[in-house]
Amino acid sequence: MNRNFKNIVFAVVCSFLAMNTQAQNSEITEIQSVENSFTLNGIQQKIEKSLGEAFASKNGLMLEKLEKQLSENKENNQWNLYWKSYLHLYQTIFYLKTDNKEKASEYNRKSIDILQDKKDKNAEDYALLANNLSLSFVFMKNQMEAMQIDAEIRENLQKGFRLQKENPRLHYVEGNYDTHIPKQYDGGKKAETSLLKAISLPEPNQNSEHLPTWGKKEAYQSLLKWYSFDNQKEKVNELERKFHEKFSEKSK
Repeated sequence: MNRNFKNIVFAVVCSFLAMNTQAQNSEITEIQSVENSFTLNGIQQKIEKSLGEAFASKNGLMLEKLEKQLSENKENNQWNLYWKSYLHLYQTIFYLKTDNKEKASEYNRKSIDILQDKKDKNAEDYALLANNLSLSFVFMKNQMEAMQIDAEIRENLQKGFRLQKENPRLHYVEGNYDTHIPKQYDGGKKAETSLLKAISLPEPNQNSEHLPTWGKKEAYQSLLKWYSFDNQKEKVNELERKFHEKFSEKSK
């Protein structure tokens, strides 16, 4: 049992550290001065871009700058809390990959606490909370704690699906998490179905500047790993083709 949970931890770490690796290779543009009025428009892209800048400069100052702006922002508090949690997820990833596990653990805890304490959670909150809880496997102290994390992830996913069945982020988190569960514990049964669902669903937030749209690209990446692990070469080739078609068009 202990060995299997260690395997889950290793797989989860690899999955999260692979998130947005392309951001590290992005061109670094000149940092503009902080404007007096901070809005949540384009906040997801700002956070993801800041992670790339943090890796390029080898410090977390850009992420801390955004953290300060979000902390001082008094408008749209419900979504402000969501994006603070999302930012803390990226800070966790940054400090994990730069070998500062203590600081990574601190930000992981913050990313979870913000959403656990939030009142009137919506489906997006539950998806991000389950996602952030998945990363907390890295910092678990024992098997009992791992089982508790597992139960919390499943509970939050269930709550999210009760609110919005067709949410691509909920399906991504469910499928990605299932890829890390050993088969003897019923792992892998939802992986392909949930990840394909995440990929195929229309994006409900595509016309908004401040609502989340992450999860699609990550679902492709997770499913590609799953097919590769299972040695399903034809499915890998087909999914890679679809992935490049979809995201090459967006980058033009």
